[in-house]
Amino acid sequence: YEAEGLATPWYTPLTASWNPISQRFQFNWLGSKITNVAIYMLEMLFIAPKGTIATQKYLQEGAFALRDAGKQQIFTTAYFMVGQK
Repeated sequence: YEAEGLATPWYTPLTASWNPISQRFQFNWLGSKITNVAIYMLEMLFIAPKGTIATQKYLQEGAFALRDAGKQQIFTTAYFMVGQK
């Protein structure tokens, strides 16, 4: 697939999309702001536990870094398995 150009990169789910139905909408600037405001409101209404917005921002920053590293081809995912005897 890769030789023919048919494979999609592993970081595709982390790229931005302007389709509001797509889960990738949260990775563009508008979707990111909407997501953060929604989580902040849930936290202020005590629906979400305290610290949820900080966790969201931390995970979002990690996703952006993984996406950028994948685009620059300096990071790739790997299959990692640990076996115990």
